[in-house]
Amino acid sequence: MKSKPILEQNIARLIKRTREQPQPSEAFREELIEEALLRLAMAGPKERTTMQTILQLTTAIAAVLLISFGVILFGPPDPTQESLSVKDNQSKSPTATGSKSTGQIASDVKPKTAEMAALPLELPKPMFVGTPASLQGVPRLEKPRNQGRPPFYAPKGTTNVALGKPVASTDPMPIMGDLFMITDGDKEAADGSYVELGPFQQSITIDLEAEYNIYAILFWHFHKQTRVYYDVVVQVSTDPDFINAITLFNNDHDNSAGLGAGTDLHYVENNEGKLIDAKGYTARYVRLISQGNTANDLNHYIEVEAWGLPTDASKSKQAVEQKIEPLPIVLPKPMFVGTPENLHLHPPRPHSQRQTAEDFLKEQVRPSLLSDRTIKPEPQAKSRPTLPPAQPAPRSEPTPPAKQPMAHGGTTPPNSEPADAMFFRHYGVNAFIDTEDDPLSTFAIDVDTGSYTICRSYLRDGHIPPAEAVRVEEFVNYFDYAYPAPQEQAFAVFADAAQWTFGSGRKNSYLLRIGIKGQQVPSELRKPAILTFVIDVSGSMNRENRLGLVKQSLRILVDQLHPDDRIGIATYGSRGQKVMDHVSLRYRDHILSVIDRLKAGGSTFAEEGIRIGYEMAQKEFREGYINRVILCSDGVANVGKTGPQQILQTIQEGTKAGITLSALGFGMGNYNDTLLEQLGDKGNGHYAYIDTLGEAQRLFGESLTSILQVIARDVKVQVDFNPKVVRSYRLIGYENRDVPDDKFRDDRQDGGEIGAGHACTALYEIKLWDQPRHRLAEMHIRYKDPDTDETIEVVAGIGPEDFHEDFNTSPLDLQLATTIAEFAEILRKSPWAGGATLDSVQEKIEGIQNQWTGNKNIEELAGLIRQAIQLRKKETTDAFSKAETSEPEDLIALP
Repeated sequence: MKSKPILEQNIARLIKRTREQPQPSEAFREELIEEALLRLAMAGPKERTTMQTILQLTTAIAAVLLISFGVILFGPPDPTQESLSVKDNQSKSPTATGSKSTGQIASDVKPKTAEMAALPLELPKPMFVGTPASLQGVPRLEKPRNQGRPPFYAPKGTTNVALGKPVASTDPMPIMGDLFMITDGDKEAADGSYVELGPFQQSITIDLEAEYNIYAILFWHFHKQTRVYYDVVVQVSTDPDFINAITLFNNDHDNSAGLGAGTDLHYVENNEGKLIDAKGYTARYVRLISQGNTANDLNHYIEVEAWGLPTDASKSKQAVEQKIEPLPIVLPKPMFVGTPENLHLHPPRPHSQRQTAEDFLKEQVRPSLLSDRTIKPEPQAKSRPTLPPAQPAPRSEPTPPAKQPMAHGGTTPPNSEPADAMFFRHYGVNAFIDTEDDPLSTFAIDVDTGSYTICRSYLRDGHIPPAEAVRVEEFVNYFDYAYPAPQEQAFAVFADAAQWTFGSGRKNSYLLRIGIKGQQVPSELRKPAILTFVIDVSGSMNRENRLGLVKQSLRILVDQLHPDDRIGIATYGSRGQKVMDHVSLRYRDHILSVIDRLKAGGSTFAEEGIRIGYEMAQKEFREGYINRVILCSDGVANVGKTGPQQILQTIQEGTKAGITLSALGFGMGNYNDTLLEQLGDKGNGHYAYIDTLGEAQRLFGESLTSILQVIARDVKVQVDFNPKVVRSYRLIGYENRDVPDDKFRDDRQDGGEIGAGHACTALYEIKLWDQPRHRLAEMHIRYKDPDTDETIEVVAGIGPEDFHEDFNTSPLDLQLATTIAEFAEILRKSPWAGGATLDSVQEKIEGIQNQWTGNKNIEELAGLIRQAIQLRKKETTDAFSKAETSEPEDLIALP
């Protein structure tokens, strides 16, 4: 190879470009350096030494020539070009395509020559690559340099204005590290010095907290290993939503991020980081986007620097022409590159195999990342009511001090009560009704179980539960009575009765049981679900590790879901926020990592959190899917609206749109059963209380399909008793589910919901005129088909053939339901439990247990009854002891 002609040719080209181009440094960098590097990479071993010498000589002569012409290497645009506009500058940069700009060139008054200096960059230690491998699989990869990066020049006084500035991200809770580490000045790649964001497309935004003229962006993803990061986009903007943004770098070649197809090359990470010429644009916000790397789908950041000057520094009208003197930068020894490392294990996914850019943005990127023009919403099958816009946070108003201090902050007592301990509502006890006066009994179905598990926790902890915590129907419906499921219809209906000698003074009294069993749906045939978790992370969730149990419970739920199901997450403490857009179960590990990173603290703005959750569910709503919000909370709201009726207003539109709610309660002490039970009922879903991991396994492992897939909506029951046979009746429980008789066929009237395979049991105590010889009653069940919205009514008769002569020989499941109801009646101190004892209840349950062996729920119930007996005896003993040892009252002197 003849070195002299090549050298002369390069010098001649440089002189020509220097004279002709307004930015000779750009021409030199892109034309000569890249061409020389390419030739060097392609040269053979013998030619490489000669070409390295030529490159070094060319670079040295180029530096002299550039200085002599008054320009600089890798510098900003020539400030003497008055006519050069932002638009013109963008047109010369291939990375500015497709972006709008409200930025400006640094100087309003352009000096003939700016005072320039090399940026005082401090680089981390170089990594040792080891044995290199091939680069196959990474398209359009930048050729590696064998020498350190040349100095970068900027106006004198330019500093890293990003140091210590706040960082936001589409993944607000990184898998590793904290977001502040991205601007903390630590550039080493050691463990504990970098941030690991979630998979696929993620972005970070740095708020410089003031506008600066930005001359360079320098960043390190992860230089501990040789990696290439995909779809890297670097933008600056004067507005936080990046509606008007300047794109400085873009190697997103297939437009996955929706910001335009980029033309920049992929590059190999090393200790020098990636230096981007920011051209002096004015900006306050810096955003970087990436979409995984060749090692995995995660996104990493060690450090991001933004080198700039305050805008006031560039507005001086006194421009002083001085000689440009480059400042030396001491660079570390270059890494050993050799044959590049094998990067083909995780190549970029072809666009045809990826989700669409819109899907990625929906799943991983904040809505503020793009304007509404970028994402085209999918057409909906039919119009649905939309949620009202979110209300701003209420202003803090002075409030009179509460009678007792708030346990966990806030300004409003939970549930509008004067204290914030345990909240239950007593709905009264149904009375006997003469059929001559009213033969119709109408109520809404209820499959909730929260009351039983709450009272179970009380007893296990050594306390008799308060009477208002006991709802008999939820005790009864916790247990499985083995009703056979229908094969074709939505429901199967059952009825039977037996003589009931509960308590004392009962004559001619019978226990009538009505059972309803929903059609089974195999798990593999369940509809796909779009679930929105709304998780209470307020300070009260720290008690008894409530949030820990929430995380464990949701992990069980996630493990039972299908690949087509989708999950989004919102939380609320002092404020509500969206934590994760909906993603499919293909990203299971990411979902679980987001849940695991949740931390408790602050007061409880439940209203805002629930509203955000419903807005997320509304946005993600899909016809033919299960669209459900799952609320996990202790129910204590102490900021904003805190009562059930007030918070119910925030979910009303969501329920009309077909979004159901599961209210899951956690915790004892500072717990609001009233709120959660009402939300579950009015949210067209259900309410359950989770006190143990075993209960979470029962709900989500064994009954998940029943919880998620509704087979009947607004289910109401009306029993029409025959006055000639039945003298009087009382419905045991369901006091808060009463429906006016004349509203039974009013399809606007709210009812209960039945899930696939769910069973519901209702018990009546009835008194007869004589032995039953004719039809006792006619039962009507009215409901709406959840898919067609068609109203259906089912009728079934109850006759003398459904009666059993002796309670002790009646079916075991009927005996079990009766015994459970007796236990609940005693605990809630029902006026109809007069003369009844827990000892007689224990005797009955032990007889059932001996015949129904192996049933863990029955064994547990027997233990709870024994515990209640011991606690009642202790109460009696303590009361007697207290009476014996109390001081006598002062005697009243008689006149």
